[in-house]
Amino acid sequence: MIPEHRLPRLLQAARRGPARCIAVAALLAPLALIGACDKVPLLAPTGTTITLFTSTQLLPLGGSAEVTASVLESGGTPVQNGTVVTFTTSLGSMDPAEARTNGGKVTVRLMAGDRSGTAGSKSLSCSS
Repeated sequence: MIPEHRLPRLLQAARRGPARCIAVAALLAPLALIGACDKVPLLAPTGTTITLFTSTQLLPLGGSAEVTASVLESGGTPVQNGTVVTFTTSLGSMDPAEARTNGGKVTVRLMAGDRSGTAGSKSLSCSS
C-alpha cells in the first residue's frame, strides 16, 4: 500500500511523461481494488453448515431472544468474516434480517410479536 504522503509525488511524476504515467497507474491500481473487494459477493463453500443457538426456548408475547448462527465450512473451519447470513421466521420477526459473520458466528434477535405459536425458520441462507 502506498502511504498518503507519497501520493502527491507520484502524481507529480505522472505529469512528466507517458512512461511515468503508466508506472503511476500500475502503482495506484491496487488502491482501487481495495474498496472493490467489499462489493463482490462470494458464495459460501459447498458443504457449509449452519447451526442455530438461542438464549431461550419460550418467549412471552412481545418478548425477544438472541439467536446465534454458527457457520462452518465442511472442514469445520469458520467461514470467512463478512459472510452474510439471512434470517427469516414463520412467526414474529428477526432483527436484523441480515447480518455478517465474525469468527464464523453471527447473532440477531428474534422478536416474538403479538401472536402465540411455534416459530420456525422459513429459510436461512448465507453468502460471503
